[in-house]
Amino acid sequence: MNDKDLFILLMQVKDSFFKDHQITMLGKFEWLPITEKEIIRYKKKTGKQLKFQFRKFRITKKFIDYKSESKNTSVSVYLKFYHLLISDLNQEDSTFYVIGDNCVGPLLGEKVRYKFRLESIDDKTVAELIEKDMIAIR
Repeated sequence: MNDKDLFILLMQVKDSFFKDHQITMLGKFEWLPITEKEIIRYKKKTGKQLKFQFRKFRITKKFIDYKSESKNTSVSVYLKFYHLLISDLNQEDSTFYVIGDNCVGPLLGEKVRYKFRLESIDDKTVAELIEKDMIAIR
C-alpha cells in the first residue's frame, strides 16, 4: 500500500472513529525496533525473552498539519495537539495500527494504540477496530 492509499484509509478511520477529536496532524509512523540493551535488561528483570514492542514509534511522514495551515494568531502558553498516525498495512492478516497521540498541556496527555483489520463487506473495504490500548501517559 502506498502513502496515498494509507492517507485515504486514515481519512476513513478518522471520519468513522475520531469524529469528536480536535485533530491537529495526520501522518504515518513506523515502530522502532527494540535495542540490545532493552533485550538484556528485560531478560535480567523477568527471565523472559523480550518480543517486539508496539509502544515506541517514529513519525515518518506528515500528510496534513492543521496547526500550520490555520491562521490563528493567538499564542497558547502550552503546546496542545492531537496527532493521528497510521502504520503500514500488514499484508498477512490485513491489519494496521493507528496511534492517537494527545497532549493537553505541560506533561499532560496520553498515547493510545488502535489495531484495525480491513474487512470486505458488500464489495466495500471497511476498517474494523479489534484492539485499543493506552501505551503511554504523560
